[in-house]
Amino acid sequence: MAGDALSVCGEALLSAGNAEALAASVAEVVMPMRCEVEVLEDLKAVVFGQLTVEAARVLAASAESRNEDGARVWQFTPASVRAAFAQGWTAETLLAALNELTRQNVPWALRALLGERGRGRVRVRAVGCCVVADAEVVAEVLRLPGFVKLAPTVAGSVMTPPEVVVLLRAEGFAVVEDPSSGSVVVRRPKARAAAPVEVEPVELPDLDADELSTAQVVRGRNPKLPEKAVALLAAAIDERSDVRIDYVDGKGEPSRRTITPIGWDGPFLLAWCHKREAERQFRVERIQSVSPGRP
Repeated sequence: MAGDALSVCGEALLSAGNAEALAASVAEVVMPMRCEVEVLEDLKAVVFGQLTVEAARVLAASAESRNEDGARVWQFTPASVRAAFAQGWTAETLLAALNELTRQNVPWALRALLGERGRGRVRVRAVGCCVVADAEVVAEVLRLPGFVKLAPTVAGSVMTPPEVVVLLRAEGFAVVEDPSSGSVVVRRPKARAAAPVEVEPVELPDLDADELSTAQVVRGRNPKLPEKAVALLAAAIDERSDVRIDYVDGKGEPSRRTITPIGWDGPFLLAWCHKREAERQFRVERIQSVSPGRP
C-alpha cells in the first residue's frame, strides 16, 4: 500500500498469474542482496553482506556453524562433508555450489576434502642427502659429479651424508654434517682462506738491498705505515697468513677487516676478505694500520 492506494507492486500482486509483472515491479524498488562467501585456508567460510537463502542452504548442509568473536563462521570438516553426502549431495554438486558462492575461489584444501584429485604433476627424485649453502657455493658444488640442483641454495646427491662430507672436504670445502636432518651445510671453500696463524714480529729487511723485498714494496706504496706495520703486512703476504688491517675504501668509509693475502694483482693486493667471505682487491696506500690476525 502507498497511503490509501495500491502501489505498483500491490497491483501486480493482485493480478493473478502475472508473475513477470510482479517481478519487474519489485526489481524497481528492491535492492539486490549482496552476498560474498570466502573460504579461508583453514577451511572456515566467512560471509560478507546479507546471507542469501542459497548460501545458507549450502553452508548449513556442508559446514558447522560457529560464533567466533561475535562473528558467524562456518567450519568445513570431514564430518560435515560426510553429513552433506548423506543428505544427497555429491562431491560434484557441492563443489559446483561452492564455486558459485565463492566465484570460483574454493581453496585446494577444501577441494581435496571433497575428494578432488590431480592437484598438479610433480617429479620425484631419490636423494641421499641435501647440501645447503649460499647460492655461490652451491654453484661450485654443482660442478662436481653426483650433485643436482634442487633450489638456488640447495643441492642434492644420491650419496649418503658421510660420503658427501668426505668428497667435499677433499675438494677443500668447509663442511658441517647435520645428522638429524640428513643435510650437509657447506660454508665456503677452505682453500681460499688459510687457517689463522700467529704472526710473529719480523725484522724489517734492508731497504737499500739490490733485490726488492715484499717489505720494500709495501713501504714504497704506503710510506706512512710504521715499520712494525710494514713488517707484519709483508710477513702475511709472503706466508699467506691472516692479518688484520684498518682500511679506508674509495668512498672514504673506514672498516676493520681480517684478510689472507693471495698475491699482487698489478697495483692491488689480492686477498681473501673474511668479512665479505670473498676475494677482494686492496690498495696498500689506503691501509691505515696493521695488527696480527689473532688478538
